[in-house]
Amino acid sequence: GDTITELANAGVDIVQSSVTHSLSANVENLTLTGTAAINGTGNTQANLIIGNAGNNQLDGKTGADVIDGGTGNDTLIGGAGNDLLEGGVGNDFFRFNTALSVSTNVDEVIDFNVMDDTMQLSKTIFTTIGAGSAAGIALDSTMFNSGAFNVAQDASDRIIYNSTTGDLYYDKDGTGAAAAIKFAHLDAGLSLTHADFSVIL
Repeated sequence: GDTITELANAGVDIVQSSVTHSLSANVENLTLTGTAAINGTGNTQANLIIGNAGNNQLDGKTGADVIDGGTGNDTLIGGAGNDLLEGGVGNDFFRFNTALSVSTNVDEVIDFNVMDDTMQLSKTIFTTIGAGSAAGIALDSTMFNSGAFNVAQDASDRIIYNSTTGDLYYDKDGTGAAAAIKFAHLDAGLSLTHADFSVIL
């Protein structure tokens, strides 16, 4: 295989790959080519990662990344950082599995489709949202609420979608003392339900 070495501050670099590829240090952009079900992984830079026509897993790791799934049924993982995620065509999964931070880890999902797409919430991070599995278990209906509000409306609420602003929050104890934490931004006015969320390990 090929070895890519890039010095820091040496310009913006683009890797095009028809096989699974992880960006090496100081390389910014990755485009997957072809139709194979392959994966792309970023680094600590602010990466641009673009999928191909196959079913890809695209992981930005750290950095404020832009990830575009292209076509296919893709899994997009922003990782740490304020990321911009676009699933593109297909039944896509948007996975949230890194520590929440309203200042440094809020992802914007710009094309979430309630008919086709799914938000995957890691039980490791979202610790009070019920049982999870490797394949995912649908969020319990009592744990989701939607409306013109940012906070839980009852003790069982865990995921709150502000349908006016598009902001998405996690509240680990419902109407308890813990504050709700914003972790994503979607389009406003979506007909989200609990079935749009899957609890994974």
